Amino acid sequence: MGGWCVHALYEPTARRARISESGVATDAAGQISNRLEAGMKRYYVCDIIGDGQSPETAYRPAIADIVDPQTHLRAFEISVESKVNPDGTPALPWCLVIAAGQNHALADGVQGIDGLPDYPLDVRLSAMHTPTKLAAFARLSARGVDTTSLSNADGYRDVVRTLGRLHNSIFDEDAFDV
Repeated sequence: MGGWCVHALYEPTARRARISESGVATDAAGQISNRLEAGMKRYYVCDIIGDGQSPETAYRPAIADIVDPQTHLRAFEISVESKVNPDGTPALPWCLVIAAGQNHALADGVQGIDGLPDYPLDVRLSAMHTPTKLAAFARLSARGVDTTSLSNADGYRDVVRTLGRLHNSIFDEDAFDV
């Protein structure tokens, strides 16, 4: 991962689930949780929020603050790719996120969170639903991303790789995981 790591700067231990030595998912207080059971993964482009002045206001993707109302735990386990300036501030106002969770609908319609199309990496762009693909490119364009090269990409893997490499020149979409 390049840049800042959300786990290094943003540790909401009161809301973060953990795997106990027995392999059971628990929250910080040791209460049993279903939070870390196999969740679906999805890519997002998220606004970077926070001011980096304290752990409570650390730089983080907007998706990091979503809490599942049923479990009261953070809704997603995430990995983040974000470029950083020499002074530690984010170089771009957005970051690429891969999130695993039980209910991705919690992120739908949340300001600052754009879900990328929910397709496997190896799908060809020509096989994607055209309105879905065009809507995603429009959201990326609104964030200042030049979508010309994305439109000419062969597959979805190329799109994710291109977005990741805007932050980290050696970004590897196969190693980018939660």
